[in-house]
Amino acid sequence: MKELHRVFWEWNKGARLMSWDLPEDITRALVVKSRENNVTVNSVLWTAFLAAQHKVQAPLKSYHQRAGMAVNNRDRLLVPVEDAFGFYASSLTVRLKYDPDKSFWWNAKAIHRGIKAELENTDLFRMIIADQFSPGLMDSIYFSKYGLVKSRISKMILKMMNFNKINYGYSITNVGRVKIPSEYGELKLERIYGPAVYSDVNEKLIGVVTIKDKMCFTMTYNEENIDFENAELLRNVSMEYISSISAVE
Repeated sequence: MKELHRVFWEWNKGARLMSWDLPEDITRALVVKSRENNVTVNSVLWTAFLAAQHKVQAPLKSYHQRAGMAVNNRDRLLVPVEDAFGFYASSLTVRLKYDPDKSFWWNAKAIHRGIKAELENTDLFRMIIADQFSPGLMDSIYFSKYGLVKSRISKMILKMMNFNKINYGYSITNVGRVKIPSEYGELKLERIYGPAVYSDVNEKLIGVVTIKDKMCFTMTYNEENIDFENAELLRNVSMEYISSISAVE
């Protein structure tokens, strides 16, 4: 495992993290505008980042229309979670496309419908089947990917799972509003960054957390795929979309 850790970061030594936040007035306006247009804030975030991707990274590659989403399964269980601690999450792959010939809100509503349809049609508990496989076999997939194991079976599974290459243009995890105190004596909590996750099957990963009325972002990427200047452009353009559609008319 130590060798796997070393090789992973040797392969991914270009991994970088960028963080920023939205002003409180824009965050509040974003929530209001999303409700007025009958879409979730999450759908608006997806639309803004996909629009920026289309503008900054054109011509797009095939995986740019594939989106990876983390899904909270807590409210989908027959037995309430209550105080139990565990892994109550799943993932969702959906094709999301931004049409520059249409308005931002037209795209946001189309993306909202696409995400909703996938959530309704996908078995979000399908990953449980992995428990039926040998843990050693599952581990061998990653050892095989980074050249530490030679196995025809693990290499075949690796290819079937599309883990042998970049598979997603974006993955966004929006934790939402964190309900914790913002004042601790003389100390004030101004911003939170995370979740900060890096994966070499995702070109860009976005973590979003809202504290009070401030939305905070992290983006991880690899400079071998996106240089710093284009990463900055993606950040700036996506926030320009959000600021413009959140402006008070």
